[in-house]
Amino acid sequence: MTKKRVLIANRGEIALRIIRSVKELDMEAIAVYSDVDADSLHVKRADEAYYLGGSLPSESYRNIKKLMTAIADTNTDMVHPGYGFLAENADFAKAVQKKGAIWIGFFGLFLGLGLGGKRYTLFEVLLILFVSIFFLYLGIYILNEPFNPGNKELPSIYFSDDWYW
Repeated sequence: MTKKRVLIANRGEIALRIIRSVKELDMEAIAVYSDVDADSLHVKRADEAYYLGGSLPSESYRNIKKLMTAIADTNTDMVHPGYGFLAENADFAKAVQKKGAIWIGFFGLFLGLGLGGKRYTLFEVLLILFVSIFFLYLGIYILNEPFNPGNKELPSIYFSDDWYW
């Protein structure tokens, strides 16, 4: 059985940490690099390195077309975006999945929920999840009723006595 191949679409310390984890899982780590990073440690520690070209991030690490070419050329099974650059870019995540590679990363949650295209902070995500679970657990129904008899535009929140698990 061939080893799974993981392309790390990032650089520096972030890429090094991912490379270490990938190797601990007995997979092959593929680094990408620009002109500036040709002699970087993440390039040396990876099992394979793919040259993206350019010296600016927009010409390399943030260039979706070049990264998609790297995925195809290296026969990548999975892509880890790291942190920053394109890690929170829904278009990149969707392109990776369309290419047949597995997207590794937190942003997959947003794609699954259809929330791609907006950047969410960790606090917002936790708040959304907490509120959703809280309302579900307590059996709160949101009905289209007024908060007070004089205002029929605002919804009210009602507690239900017949909620059972």
